[in-house]
Amino acid sequence: MAFLPLSLTIEIVFLVIALILTEYHMVGRVIAVGCFLFEIGLFTADQVYIIESEGVITTATVALPAPVLATVTFVMVLMTYFALANFFEYIGRDMFGRKP
Repeated sequence: MAFLPLSLTIEIVFLVIALILTEYHMVGRVIAVGCFLFEIGLFTADQVYIIESEGVITTATVALPAPVLATVTFVMVLMTYFALANFFEYIGRDMFGRKP
């Protein structure tokens, strides 16, 4: 029996890409903000799994429990704020667009 968490794999790939892009120049930091926002939508949707059992390939969807979903969404919002603050620091502004 093979088991492949398709949604989780995509979510981890986007998370790694976003974390790497937060360290690059301006365009990479803006893309990182978009990746973190996209992650929120991926985590709140049902998780898709590909299951192979006795030669038959099927897909199954499972919803995350509410406490896990709330925690993950909160962490993604914090990471989005971190990416935005990182971007504004790079361009020499604060979070309201003012020069320090």
